[in-house]
Amino acid sequence: MSILDKEELHAHFQPIVDLKQGRILGFEGLIRGPVNSTLASPAQLFDIAARHGLLLPLEAACRRVIIRQFAERQLPGNLFLNTNPDCFFSPAFSVDMLVDIAKQNNFPASRIVLEITESRPVTGGYQALLRSLTPYRNAGIKIALDDLGAGFSSLRLWYELQPDFVKIDMHFVQEIDRDPLKKHFTTAVQHLTALSGSCLIAEGIETHEELRILQELGVAFGQGYLLGKPMGLASPTMNPDVLATIQRENERIQLHQQGRKTNHSLSLMMQTVAPVSPETLSETVYQRFANDPELYALPVVADGRPIGMLDRQTLLELFAGHYKRDLYGRKPCHRLMDTNPLVVDATSDLSVVSQQVVAEGRSQLSKGFIVTEGGYYRGIASAYDVMRAMSAHQLNQARYANPLTQLPGNVPIDEQVDMLIANNVPFVACYADLDHFKPFNDVYGYRKGDDIIRLTANLLLDISQPKRDFVGHIGGDDFIVLMQSADWEHRCRMALQRFDQDVSNLFLPGHREQGGFMGVNRQGENTLIPLTSLSIGAVVVPSGACSTHHDLAELAAEVKHMAKMTQGSSLSICHMSQAWR
Repeated sequence: MSILDKEELHAHFQPIVDLKQGRILGFEGLIRGPVNSTLASPAQLFDIAARHGLLLPLEAACRRVIIRQFAERQLPGNLFLNTNPDCFFSPAFSVDMLVDIAKQNNFPASRIVLEITESRPVTGGYQALLRSLTPYRNAGIKIALDDLGAGFSSLRLWYELQPDFVKIDMHFVQEIDRDPLKKHFTTAVQHLTALSGSCLIAEGIETHEELRILQELGVAFGQGYLLGKPMGLASPTMNPDVLATIQRENERIQLHQQGRKTNHSLSLMMQTVAPVSPETLSETVYQRFANDPELYALPVVADGRPIGMLDRQTLLELFAGHYKRDLYGRKPCHRLMDTNPLVVDATSDLSVVSQQVVAEGRSQLSKGFIVTEGGYYRGIASAYDVMRAMSAHQLNQARYANPLTQLPGNVPIDEQVDMLIANNVPFVACYADLDHFKPFNDVYGYRKGDDIIRLTANLLLDISQPKRDFVGHIGGDDFIVLMQSADWEHRCRMALQRFDQDVSNLFLPGHREQGGFMGVNRQGENTLIPLTSLSIGAVVVPSGACSTHHDLAELAAEVKHMAKMTQGSSLSICHMSQAWR
C-alpha cells in the first residue's frame, strides 16, 4: 500500500499524431512504478495489484498522477487515460471525482479521453456500461475504444458505445506494408469509423513503410515508436524529422490526387476572411464580430501562418458581463484566442476533414476551422459547409451509380477522365470486359450472371489503391479502372490471375473439368463455350496526350478488343504514342 499511499508512481506520455498535418492530437498517459524497483514495469505493477485486490485503488492513483503531471508539463491536446471498464461500475469512481481532479490541476476535463481497455469481458453488461458513460459525455469527456481486434468482443462494444476514437491494435498495423490481409482489415475498419462518426488511431507504428500505407489509406491518427516513444519528459512539439516525413508523404499523395479534385474541393467552399494579428486589440475584434452577424470566427495570423482562432460565441459571451469589456478590451487578442485550432490543408479530402472535425468533439460542429495551403493561411470554413458538400457529393454519386455494383457510372467516369487530362496527370486507362459472358448468362441464369459481375467489381476494387485509382462500371460486363499506381501492370496481371481462381467456383464441376460448357455462340451455333475469362485493354496516357474522354474511349475499346483476341484471361497494353505490344 505504500506505493499507493505515497503515490510513488511516474507518468510517461506518448504522442498521438495527426497523420495528415503532423500536429499532435494529444498524448496517451502511461504509468510506471517506483524507479529501480521490480514494480517499475507497469505489467508487474498491475499484476501485483490484481493479486492483492488493489486494481481499482491503483487505477484511481494512476488518474491523479497522470493528470497532475500532464498539466504540470503543459502538454498540448487531449490526454488519453487507460480505464478498466470495472471503474464505471464502482462507487469509488464517478465523473464528479474525475472533474474535481482536473479542476485541482487547472486542467479542462473536456481534454480528457477515457480509453476503455478490454482485457476481459465487460462484467456489468453493455447497456449498463453505456448508461454509466452518459455523465462523462455530458461533462465533455470523450471516449475511446482501445485495442480493436484484440479484445473479447470489441466490435459489439464499438457498436454499443459509439466512441469518439477507435484504436486499432498494433497487430494489424505492424508489417501492414507486407501483409495484404492486414491492409484489407485496416481499410474495412477505416470505412466503418468514417460511417460511425468515430476517428481511427493506428497503434504501434514503427517503420516508414507502415506509416506510408496508413497515410495512403486515409487513417487520421497514429501512435508508435516511429512517431514518438513514451517519455517522462515528453516534448510538446513534433520531432522535426518525423514531421518532415509525414509532410513529405502527404505531398506525394496529394500530387497523385491532383487529377481527382472535384467541385466539392475544400478550397472552393472556404471563405476568405481578413485575419487579425496577435497584437490586435480585443475591442477591435469585438467590433468586427458585432458589425458582421455572419462572421463566426477570426483567424489570428503571424507572418502568414495561423497561430490561433477567435470564436464568435466565446468572445461575445466573454464581453457580455459587467466590466468585462473594460477588463479585456485593451488586451491583445492573442490572450483570448484558441491556441490549438483545427487547421486543414486546402487539398484535404472531405471525408478526412469530416473525421478531423468529429475528432475535435461536439463543440467543433458550431465553430470554424482554418484552411491553409502549404502552411500559409488561405481562409476559414465551417463543419456545416463540409457536411453540406459531402451530402451533395454523395447524392451525386448515388444518382449515377450502377445499381448492381454501386460503382460510378458513365457520367462520373467521363468527368474523372476529363479532370485527369485537365490537370496534366499521367494515368493508365484499363478497360476490363468479360469473355463469353452472354453464353454463361444464358446457361446459368441472370442471377449467376449478376454474381460474376459483382465478383469482377469487387476484384477490381481489391487490386486498386483507394487513394490513387478510380474504378467505374460502364454497364453490363464492362468496367473501367483509371490507375495512377506505379505498379499498375502488376495489379492488372494480379486481377487476371485472381479472376481465374475465383470464377471457377461459379461453374459446375463437370464444366470445370472439360474447360467449358455447351452453348450458343455469336453465329447461333451450338458449341463448346470456354469458361468465362477476363480481358483488360490498358492505355498508357502520358501528360498532355489527349484532350477529352472522347479521344480515349475509342482507343481503349480497340485495345480491349486486342486483348479479347487472346484465348483466356489476357492483358493488352498500348502507349498512346506507340504501337501495341
